[in-house]
Amino acid sequence: MTKKDITVAEFACERDGLTIRGKKFRNPDLVNQPAVILCHGFLADQTTLEFEAMQLAIWGFAAFTFDFCGGGLHTKSDGDTRDMSVLSEVEDLKQVLSFVKAQEYVRGGGVTFWGHSQGGFVAALAAAELGTDEVAGLILFYPAFSIPDDARKGSMQAASFDPKAVPEEFSCGRMKLGAVYAVSAQKLDPWKEVVPYQGPVLILHGDSDGIVNVAYARRAVTEYNRGRSTIRDKAQLCILSGAGHGFHNRYQRMAAMEICRNFLHGRHCVLSFRTRRLSQEMVPDGLAYRCLRYPIEGDAVGPYFRGILDGGEERQDWNILQLLHRGFCFRAVGTDCGGKSSTVSVDIASNELGKLPASVKTDSEALSFLSTARCYAALEYHPEGFVIRIFAQI
Repeated sequence: MTKKDITVAEFACERDGLTIRGKKFRNPDLVNQPAVILCHGFLADQTTLEFEAMQLAIWGFAAFTFDFCGGGLHTKSDGDTRDMSVLSEVEDLKQVLSFVKAQEYVRGGGVTFWGHSQGGFVAALAAAELGTDEVAGLILFYPAFSIPDDARKGSMQAASFDPKAVPEEFSCGRMKLGAVYAVSAQKLDPWKEVVPYQGPVLILHGDSDGIVNVAYARRAVTEYNRGRSTIRDKAQLCILSGAGHGFHNRYQRMAAMEICRNFLHGRHCVLSFRTRRLSQEMVPDGLAYRCLRYPIEGDAVGPYFRGILDGGEERQDWNILQLLHRGFCFRAVGTDCGGKSSTVSVDIASNELGKLPASVKTDSEALSFLSTARCYAALEYHPEGFVIRIFAQI
């Protein structure tokens, strides 16, 4: 499926007399489609989500973007920025959800919420209120769980104020905000407000985020996982190397989307490896083909297994114009989540669909399910090599 198969159409719904305007992305030939609602961040609008929405539609999802009322400088929805707050945006999202569920081509059951920054915080709050019957899963890009703390400090991005006497109106860059934005946020405790949601959660965050510290993402996963005992139920956190508040370069964006695709197909990130290339060896294969081999070293840094790579290589097969196949084969020694010494062997090779199926073998009792599970790899490029994440259908 390609962009040519996707139709993009406008839609509108209402909340308290205000018109919410958005767009729907879908393949009109498909019925019974799972749906995803995407929520933009502070000062932004739905145009910042068009890449993700189009990719979701290509994957077979019905994707919906919209502008929060008063949510940005260039939003199409009604509403004044001085009346906007995190809580008003929760109400906007709930109305969009009602609209989406009423579409005849949308599959019954829950809808996935996907939010960026403040939109991630809003999505998490709404999911906690609505529950798993309404919300099938949460995908949160650098969610702004810091907003309540910032409001209590009187420092919210470009805005500064006395937190004990919030002015009726204040500026945040070119955007005018009302007291309701800060006062309502001051009353929120994100760790109590969002964790009632017990469905699947994926958080992606950059380790160089200068707006929302990655510590908030780590805390969120810890809080979500209290009482979640099995790997299948646990919230997932993927930290992208060198990424700031936004995955702006193509490698970060590609890595984030591949992680999300695995999550949307019900897979869980069980292993992570940070590899480093040691050298390059080129093996000619006829006049038009060549094979590159890179011996690799690295570390196992996933939540369920930690250790070091004990030999392995990256393989690339090229023709004159393009990369045809990429693969990895390596062994790691370390300690599993049960505290026992163990080994993990991984073999990855891209297929004709561009996916990266992975074969995993281990002598770990705690991870024995990986030997029979259907596994896929997601790659995150960094200057020395790749972060390789293994997702399993468990």
